[in-house]
Amino acid sequence: MSKATDLPSRYRQAFRKKVHRLIAWGYQDAKAKCGPKEEEESITGYISDAVELRLDDPGIPSDYNSIGIHEEKPHGGDGRKGKGRYRIDIQFKDSSSRPRARFSIEAKRLKTGGFPIGAYTGNEGMECFLNGSYARNEPEVAMLAYVQNKEFAYWHRQLHSKFDNDAGLKRTIKRELKAVEVILELPHELLSEHNRNGASVVMIYHIFLDCRVA
Repeated sequence: MSKATDLPSRYRQAFRKKVHRLIAWGYQDAKAKCGPKEEEESITGYISDAVELRLDDPGIPSDYNSIGIHEEKPHGGDGRKGKGRYRIDIQFKDSSSRPRARFSIEAKRLKTGGFPIGAYTGNEGMECFLNGSYARNEPEVAMLAYVQNKEFAYWHRQLHSKFDNDAGLKRTIKRELKAVEVILELPHELLSEHNRNGASVVMIYHIFLDCRVA
């Protein structure tokens, strides 16, 4: 059976840019609601709903017609069934290819005094991609970081420090964390490359969004 990794690199690059642009549009349209006191699930819902509206807009470029978005998408893993299945915060799917391209995203708040970088990289965050619980056949995924206080540079340093000092995380690193610009509209982005527990490689795009002022 074909997997997402079988897709040509040019196709993956184009799909990656479309996903990033949809996230940027959704964030732009929902930004007024995405404040420093909002819960992670609420912000994700605002952005997802805004993306849905964009996808329904007749004025959107036609090459987005085959793309759908799913919030809290359930999927099997480790033999889980029914209500026990894992739920990915956001998943984009493109039906124009076979196998269909998928791009899974997990989201976490970043705020001192309760939402530290360790939760972002931990078992309910980035670790889900590294241990194969989520998106095990996807070569590229993303983390959305909802920055609710401090500067972007502060949280970038926090993530770099976590990568440098967390022994378990360090063992997964194939390429070090670095700045990346997939599209101009998302300027505060980092990229890392990791070996999953199952030995496959995953690229993780860390997209930092400003949620400090509603």
